[in-house]
Amino acid sequence: PFCVAMDTTGSRVFTAADDGLIKVWCARTCLLLRTLRGHTAEVTELSVSAAGGEAARDGEPLDLPPHGARGLLASACNDGTVRLWSLDE
Repeated sequence: PFCVAMDTTGSRVFTAADDGLIKVWCARTCLLLRTLRGHTAEVTELSVSAAGGEAARDGEPLDLPPHGARGLLASACNDGTVRLWSLDE
């Protein structure tokens, strides 16, 4: 994988690579929990926000609507798209 992030609880690991897929892994068992599809190019960045916490970019808060109990995952890829994924699912 080219990108790796961990959720704020330490229970899930997120990986992404040049296939445009984001994989969600159980940190304890190392089992694949799900695959997130939506990017069409290499995923180059992953970032996780805490549940109920503020999301930020380069240290500047982002104006986002309230998000779920388990937070958000943001991903960006080479084609310039950024996607937000709810971690509640």
